[in-house]
Amino acid sequence: MTQLDISYFKNAQPLKLGQPFVLDQTKLEQTFDQYKIGSVINTMYTGVDLCDDSVGNASAGWSVAEWRSIISTVQDASRKS
Repeated sequence: MTQLDISYFKNAQPLKLGQPFVLDQTKLEQTFDQYKIGSVINTMYTGVDLCDDSVGNASAGWSVAEWRSIISTVQDASRKS
């Protein structure tokens, strides 16, 4: 069974503070179809330091809504394969 880190599916655009993490939907679907991967692991924020946003609030990771959206997208691509 193949496991891939979720960062493999990140959109090619550089991730900048305050911008949402965006999955490359095409890459996600093609990878599931071609390689029949078993799981997508980790988060983009595993092991990173806290970052200050433009108003001085320290933050790291996704909100609950962002996390559910990312997971739903991965699950949908998995079901299609």
